[in-house]
Amino acid sequence: MTKKAIVTVSFGSSHSSAIDEDIEPVEKRLNEVFQEHEVFRAFTSKRIIAKLKELGEISVLDISACLQKLCNEGYSEIIVQPLHIIAGHEYEKVKEATMRSQRNHPDITYLLGKPLLFDKTDYMKVLNVLQEQLKQELALDEAIVFMGHGSSHLANDSYRRLDRHLRARIQRTWLATLEGELSIRNVLEDMKKQGIKKVELRPFMLVAGEHVRHDLAGEKDSWKSLLQDEGFGVTVVLTGLGQYPGIQDRYVSHCVAAVPVPIEPDRNILE
Repeated sequence: MTKKAIVTVSFGSSHSSAIDEDIEPVEKRLNEVFQEHEVFRAFTSKRIIAKLKELGEISVLDISACLQKLCNEGYSEIIVQPLHIIAGHEYEKVKEATMRSQRNHPDITYLLGKPLLFDKTDYMKVLNVLQEQLKQELALDEAIVFMGHGSSHLANDSYRRLDRHLRARIQRTWLATLEGELSIRNVLEDMKKQGIKKVELRPFMLVAGEHVRHDLAGEKDSWKSLLQDEGFGVTVVLTGLGQYPGIQDRYVSHCVAAVPVPIEPDRNILE
């Protein structure tokens, strides 16, 4: 019998609860759709892998080690599905590791999926999911701000373009990032000009892990504390994107559309 596998690859989290709540639901959804495949987990962050090992909680392999393990166990088809948000540095690590494994094991079929935001369709589909999750009408003095991670990679432009579409679709709603030009301080000034008094903070990250718990919602040196110091009333929703069924389905769609490797360099369609 042909052995088939799917490897979900994310940056990872050192919080086991975040893994259970935000990564595992995506894996379960993939299991439901790809019933002939076994689903495995890998992280790109060696630091997080080491920390989890030190804590003695769960054992997770990096992408290269995971692919080698599956090769050794006789899998003949491997779909690698990144759970990253953009086609940035972490996605490139996944792609390079997959192509390297393909070169070393040419008898195995390798397929590679795309991250959450890659082409024009992705932006509109993700916006639909966010709009469905928000639902409620905002009062004129209320706003929602999503926190993305941001990156030094060119693909960071994905966040800027999503923010533009988000603000056009849902009034008084912004996307800001920890890194890059979408600064929370710029959003803060925009909200002051619009007379915003109350802000709901939400993560635009796969998991509600370290960044969300400290940089977004922490009592000191966080977006929450910054906005409170500026006089805003702040509430925080600690829900990673991996918990949204619509986001799970977007990763499933990318997995269904996964393409063979080796492949030509990707052109990230940001329009």
